[in-house]
Amino acid sequence: MKLSPKATAPGGMETRYFTSIDGLMDGNADVILKETRQGKTVTAAVLDVCYPVAKNSDRKDRFVVNLQIAGQTLTGTTQSLGAKAPVTVKLTRKPTGDTFEFRGQIGIGQAVTEVTSPDNADLSEKEFLDNQTTDDGITPQPKD
Repeated sequence: MKLSPKATAPGGMETRYFTSIDGLMDGNADVILKETRQGKTVTAAVLDVCYPVAKNSDRKDRFVVNLQIAGQTLTGTTQSLGAKAPVTVKLTRKPTGDTFEFRGQIGIGQAVTEVTSPDNADLSEKEFLDNQTTDDGITPQPKD
């Protein structure tokens, strides 16, 4: 898959998004990893995950964690927003041609999920925003 040309000048700051990372919560989690890059170097990253509180549950919990960057390693701790469970993240990010591979662990409470996610393509901010669903709004008294 060819990525769109980068709109930012070389060396400038740009924001890139990953909208799926395989292996999280048996594939039932909604994931957004937002990276800020200067050139090819990641300068900031935020992981936002919404996941079922239990297997086959419709109830969801969520965490948002600012990740510390040390080379290819992304780490961070926070707590989930609903259950207030402790969350630890340790991922290794490895470029593989035009895509990226993520490996590591995400712990929520006592549960630890192994992450092995090869072949992740990133999106530009424009591509990310274009892919978001838009709410048409609620019409207070629609004309049938």
